[in-house]
Amino acid sequence: MNITDVKKRIVLTGGPGGVKTTAVDLIRREFSGKIATVPEAATMIFNGGIARSNNNHVLKTQQTAIFNLQNI
Repeated sequence: MNITDVKKRIVLTGGPGGVKTTAVDLIRREFSGKIATVPEAATMIFNGGIARSNNNHVLKTQQTAIFNLQNI
């Protein structure tokens, strides 16, 4: 296997207003079509209709779902 064949993953994380979207836009322009981006996992889950909860069992289930989505 050639090193250039290996897929690399970069994760950008931070709070609201942390310039993540701006950074991704700059990276996307620099590598013009050579990268793929995916939506942030928690946003996908909560915008998909799953309600936020303070129940510990529900929180653990939600965190597991987020981890599994990120781990694809």
